[in-house]
Amino acid sequence: MASNRKRKTRRPKGEGTEWQDKTTKHWRWRIRIDGQSYTVSDVDRNRAAEEFDRLKASLKKRINVADSKQTLTAFAAAWFESIRRDIGPTTYADYQKRYRLFISGPLGAYRLCDLDAKTIRRWLNATRDHYAFSSAKQARALLERILDLAVEDKLIEENPARLVKPPKMARKPDSRDDEEGQHALSAAQVAQLLGEAKRTDRIWSVARGQSLAAANAVRSEGLYLLYTLAVRTGLRRGELLGLRWIDIDLDQKLLRVRQQVRRTESGYEISDTLKTPRARRSVPLTDSVVMLLCEYKLKMGARGHGLLFPDKDGAARDPQSVTRNFARLVKRLGLGDFHLHDLRHTFITMMRTAGVDLEVLGDLAGHEHTDTTANIYSAADLDRKRAAMERLG
Repeated sequence: MASNRKRKTRRPKGEGTEWQDKTTKHWRWRIRIDGQSYTVSDVDRNRAAEEFDRLKASLKKRINVADSKQTLTAFAAAWFESIRRDIGPTTYADYQKRYRLFISGPLGAYRLCDLDAKTIRRWLNATRDHYAFSSAKQARALLERILDLAVEDKLIEENPARLVKPPKMARKPDSRDDEEGQHALSAAQVAQLLGEAKRTDRIWSVARGQSLAAANAVRSEGLYLLYTLAVRTGLRRGELLGLRWIDIDLDQKLLRVRQQVRRTESGYEISDTLKTPRARRSVPLTDSVVMLLCEYKLKMGARGHGLLFPDKDGAARDPQSVTRNFARLVKRLGLGDFHLHDLRHTFITMMRTAGVDLEVLGDLAGHEHTDTTANIYSAADLDRKRAAMERLG
């Protein structure tokens, strides 16, 4: 029986074999390593040779070429399973939703070995054209994390998502000049906000059975302290609402983050599963904050146990109610487009401006990786930049 391939001159051992299939007219290259056979094929001889050279380079670097042919969606399923125990269910569900909405359709069918920077850049530009800036930025970050595991597992040589720069928000006329697009309040704005929060703050004296109007009149209980802790410790909203008095050591001037109040599909709940493993942390307190805590506990009286910031029945407070109160406060003061989470941004910006080491700051903020702290938050605020420029005279 006649062979259907046209043999070429034998190449040195380890360089592979080349031939042309007489039926399909494709040029084929084959190499066998560690008992495994690898083949590339193309109708164009030069393209086949180039692809074969890339294959050999990958094999030389011990890349798992066979498994690199799985689709991104198939690999993403394994990635999701690998992180399930390391993050909270809310974050896990958010990642899954983000992958489903922004990544799965455009990129999910691509093989890992076929994903390159050009493809990802085109996808990112299309995502930004159709969705909010923040959605595009977060989707790219998620894709980068997924492909980091592919590099770690030696399925691909490098992470193509890392070669594509995150999108930048277009500057709007008269917009705030916030470094890295983050909203850090100035010292004057912090003082104005806390001053107004203190003026309107109340400690509940409403007993059960009193009118709803009376209960509504004291909705701001403890929010002056809560906002102060946010800007002086950098705790997240859920971590603040999850604080218990047993987590506060006034003698040692220490605050321990051990649980959070988080939103669920049915409402909200207290959970000891935090955003990241490093979110379970201890944060030193300044003398001024310790004094505020002591005063607050005295005012709480018999209610000075359990949660620091409970609702009127002693249960966990709805996170959304705190967010709404903050929004009303900012609007009343005319401070602009600030959100509750910006108090955390403010804390980290102030720490970095003061020259706090990134690793220490990452521990204080509960970031999983120190590069999160470095990439998201500015190294200096506007006042510090202005002071530097003024030295020029």
